[in-house]
Amino acid sequence: ARTHVAAVFRDAVGVLVVGGVALQSRGALYLDRLLVQTALGLCVSVEGGVAASSGSVVAFVDSEFLLCKHAVSVRGAVSVSGSAVALVRSDFASTEDYAVAFYSTVSLADGSMLLAEGNVHDGVSREMLYAAGAVAAAGSTLSFVRNRALLPRMLSAGLSLSAGAHLRVACNDAGGLVLSTAEEYAAAGFGDAGSIDAVGCDACNRDTHCYAPGTAAASMKSGVCVCVCGSGGHGEACVPVGAPALPPAAKTTPSVFVREGVTVQSVFVVPAGASEVTLRHVVLDGVSPVLYVPWMARDGVRIVVQNVSLLNGAVLYVMGGG
Repeated sequence: ARTHVAAVFRDAVGVLVVGGVALQSRGALYLDRLLVQTALGLCVSVEGGVAASSGSVVAFVDSEFLLCKHAVSVRGAVSVSGSAVALVRSDFASTEDYAVAFYSTVSLADGSMLLAEGNVHDGVSREMLYAAGAVAAAGSTLSFVRNRALLPRMLSAGLSLSAGAHLRVACNDAGGLVLSTAEEYAAAGFGDAGSIDAVGCDACNRDTHCYAPGTAAASMKSGVCVCVCGSGGHGEACVPVGAPALPPAAKTTPSVFVREGVTVQSVFVVPAGASEVTLRHVVLDGVSPVLYVPWMARDGVRIVVQNVSLLNGAVLYVMGGG
């Protein structure tokens, strides 16, 4: 939680999980306020499968992923039984490929939920979520709420719903269009229109916005759908296991990033929070570093470029975003 990870080289991984993830009997894996920055490498990679059962939780919450090939990728099968997987308010900025990629099958059963809510993806080449194998749900819910993607298609996955499964969608924006009908969602990659339960932006119900087994009620407050947890529900979505409380964040002072009098032949990463970046008497030889201004300082950043030479196809990018 609340950690900044910077991977410098293109083939590097920010956070690598080897052997997969296995959670059972109210186990939980929370990545909360994680900031991962790579040079078009993998931000979070699970080199195996993910299994969650008996009231467990896998959650990415309030995290930022910058310049990733994939923000989150899972190589093995994902199996969820009586548990919840949540992607909530994450920012997938300038991803080269799919933001979230499952390279095998995804199965949800026995009252499970996959909740994607409030995520933003500005990738221009691939969809927000991809699954190489089938995404199969039985007696479970796939819910997509208030996500925003730059492309007109948000999903690239084959969805299979059976035995009481539901695909619920509300107030998602794809390619600048706020989707409202099942037909519009089908065009955005959500599968067959007849299987889509679409509600408007002003709707609030526990089956769409909350993990239903842990929710007593849901109501709209100040334009936000709020889940009221019952017994066994925790957090804003009333999932089976709540995130641990974090101590107060330590105050940090603005940092200064300087490269002076050097020849650079590998991509470098400017740390988040830098208030000033200086490149002086620097030769960039065959590399393409990126200075991403909003990532470095929300209140602005001073960039000084003096006597910088570009050789052998080098490119210096200064990028903004919003």
